[in-house]
Amino acid sequence: MRSRNHQSLNRRAFLAHALRAGTGLAALPLAAACGEPAAPPGLRIPRSQLSGVDRLVVLDGDLPVELARQDGRLVARSLLCTHQGCRVEWRETEDAYFCPCHEGVFDASGKPILGPPDRALREFPLRTDPEFVHVDTHAPWEAP
Repeated sequence: MRSRNHQSLNRRAFLAHALRAGTGLAALPLAAACGEPAAPPGLRIPRSQLSGVDRLVVLDGDLPVELARQDGRLVARSLLCTHQGCRVEWRETEDAYFCPCHEGVFDASGKPILGPPDRALREFPLRTDPEFVHVDTHAPWEAP
């Protein structure tokens, strides 16, 4: 049979270890924050995928995003119609985006030119580094 004092020391030792372990676990998020910066929200596309192409469609979950070269710069825009969210498609022969749901048409810069849509296709902010293009699909939308 163990003495009551012996159980009390084990209990104290256990609590001391638990407290030290809890303090260490609580510091993990701080240690992670001091490490490498977190990747920005949204898409990260290797620049190699963009070489030699004028348009590239990628998905962020269910959201189709097109990266296109326009007036010498790279733009990222949603391929969801601003009328009711149908997926638009680029038609090279017409130099326009076409929405099959209600026959909306957007020009090459994403501005509506025909049909019910009255707002341009959403553009996303992007930034590039030597290896990747980062598209922030979670940025608040400021319609033009």
